[in-house]
Order: sequence, then structure tokens, then C-alpha cells
Amino acid sequence: MRLEAVAKAGFYPTPPRTLSLVVELLQGHAPHLRGHWALDPCAGEGEALSRVGQALGMKTQGIELDAERAAKARRVLDKVYRGDALRY
Repeated sequence: MRLEAVAKAGFYPTPPRTLSLVVELLQGHAPHLRGHWALDPCAGEGEALSRVGQALGMKTQGIELDAERAAKARRVLDKVYRGDALRY
């Protein structure tokens, strides 16, 4: 892993423009997704999944390896599991 990635513990938040495009792309499926669960296996602070969940009326759950980011994600997601997503 590159030094920059090690310093951030591999944390790369979704850029706002990309997140807007994802929401826009999924918006047409909102009636079919409403009330279902969405999972982000690398949730970070939960911001991206929270925004998608709110826009589509979905319940949200994330998995995050880093304890501090998992704690932040718990504030904005319905469920957060702390640990390695490959072990869940």
C-alpha cells in the first residue's frame, strides 16, 4: 500500500460529484428499493450510503474497519458493523 494510503488507513471518501451521479442513476429504481436494505462493505464515515439511503428511502447498514470512522458512521446509518468486510 502506498504511504499516503497507509496514513489514511485506506480511506477514500466518495467524491460529491460521483455521489450525485450514483443517486441520480438509482433514482428511477426508488419505488422498488424503498424500504429495502443497502449495504456498504467499506462504509467509512457513512456519508455516501446515508445520502443514497435518504434519497431512495432505503434502510442502511455498513461495515467499517476503522473504529473512529465506524463510530461516525453509527451516527448516520441504521446499522454499522466494525470489522473486516471480508470476514462477514
